[in-house]
Amino acid sequence: MSSPKGQLLEIEPKSELFFEGPFTDIVTSNIKLSNPLDSPVCFKVKTTVPKRYCVRPSSGVLEPHEQLTVAVMLQPFTFDPTEKTKHKFMIQSMILPEDKTGNLDNVWKEADPAKIMDSKLVCVLRMPGELVVEPSHDLTFEGPFTQPVSSILTLTNPSPNTICFKLQASSSRLSASPSSGSVPPKSKVEVKVSVQPFDYDVSDKPRERLLIKSAIAGDSPEQQSRLLEGETTDTLLKCNFVMPDSVKKLVSAVYGEDAIAERTRVWFARFIHDNFNLSDPLRSERPVEMEEDQLRDLLKEDGRQT
Repeated sequence: MSSPKGQLLEIEPKSELFFEGPFTDIVTSNIKLSNPLDSPVCFKVKTTVPKRYCVRPSSGVLEPHEQLTVAVMLQPFTFDPTEKTKHKFMIQSMILPEDKTGNLDNVWKEADPAKIMDSKLVCVLRMPGELVVEPSHDLTFEGPFTQPVSSILTLTNPSPNTICFKLQASSSRLSASPSSGSVPPKSKVEVKVSVQPFDYDVSDKPRERLLIKSAIAGDSPEQQSRLLEGETTDTLLKCNFVMPDSVKKLVSAVYGEDAIAERTRVWFARFIHDNFNLSDPLRSERPVEMEEDQLRDLLKEDGRQT
């Protein structure tokens, strides 16, 4: 292995470890380890919050092509859904040296750090009826915003129950399709969120928000509608609006790096959209000199000096 950041073992899940509440009792989640090699591999499981979790087994040896399930037990606590948990686990592994068959603690103490591989898992704490939303914090829309622009939201249901959902936007500028529905167990649904054309200004701080309400589904659409009007699990996303790198390259090529930070007017976005191939804005059927002249004319019309 060329990098200590790799991993010898096959690990499931690969990135996130889910715990479903309520958290008034011990909640267990499993990590499955598999050794695909022809050599024995020793492993160790660590966490950033050892007082919150019990791990069994926390270390051991996997023989060639052997599999093992590690039980991770979250201790009872008062759950605050507004609190962002930063709990993490690390699975370390290395090939068991042929001359080391005794105490595993000594094996790890004497190990060459360059031969220790590791993988990290982030803990995700969720209540029943809560969907896994991707992206989890910010929903990004890429301009220019002279026509409707869309971004995809993925809702995943890792639970054994069907979960119904409903999306609510803080602005009439935003729309979602579908705006409501249900996600079967162990399935996912993609939602297309669109923003209507608007005058983009890079200095403005976006205030648009998207709320995803979810609950364990009822037996009928009418019952689901009533459930979503009652107590739900909510996820709030912030909307971000950015210009593509292709637009930034054009501005930089014509006016230099400092121009990128200037306030971007709607005429500029329209000009870019109407006159350039955004996949490669520095190439056009017309000469670059003509493009620069047109852009300078627009700047003069806007009262700017060039």
